[in-house]
Amino acid sequence: MEWTLIMRPYFKRLIFFAAIFYLLFPFVNPIIFATNAQGHNMQAMMQSIREKPTLEQPQLIFEQFCANCHGKEPSIDVGAPIIGEKKGWAAWFKLSQSDLLKQVMNSTGIMPPRGGCSECTAKELGAVIHFIKSSIQE
Repeated sequence: MEWTLIMRPYFKRLIFFAAIFYLLFPFVNPIIFATNAQGHNMQAMMQSIREKPTLEQPQLIFEQFCANCHGKEPSIDVGAPIIGEKKGWAAWFKLSQSDLLKQVMNSTGIMPPRGGCSECTAKELGAVIHFIKSSIQE
């Protein structure tokens, strides 16, 4: 029996599940990124972050929203630049701070707008960008 005849049912299943994933991903993607560890109450979580000292806030926001894709050990591997790794961020850091902030605020594709933190202000996101830049060791 030929190898392709044996594997044909498996390929059909693979194609079926890939098609389902492709069709559902635009609907599931915002749900994945909108979840958080504190009972899905983003306002309460952001309030608790805002009560911390100002210097700690960018790191806490990064850990809650950005680290899923940009952390040292991302839980969602989408090929995003990793914090602390200069090579991955090089092209992004060529942009001005305001252009980079605009990109984060209005991002499209896999990264949700505001990095998934709909409650974050532009000032808070700017501080997170500065936090990420400061993580790069020259």
